[in-house]
Amino acid sequence: RTFVTQVVTSTGKEQGDVGTDTTANAPSLVAHVLKMACQGACVLGDRSLEQPLQALVDSDQDGEVRSIARKAIDVLKGKK
Repeated sequence: RTFVTQVVTSTGKEQGDVGTDTTANAPSLVAHVLKMACQGACVLGDRSLEQPLQALVDSDQDGEVRSIARKAIDVLKGKK
């Protein structure tokens, strides 16, 4: 989450509407990126991604991100 937040908020420094809109929507953009990353982990099927997913389950501030990360772990473990 920290890295993604840094990337998204750095875009907020652009001039004009792009920067303003990005800054205003940063929390939802970060959550969206993390949810897509969880889905990507499922597609890759790489069990080495379980630990970063578990970190999201344990501590991410967004409940939906935590839920999707938990489901991704289940998929990687073959529980679907």
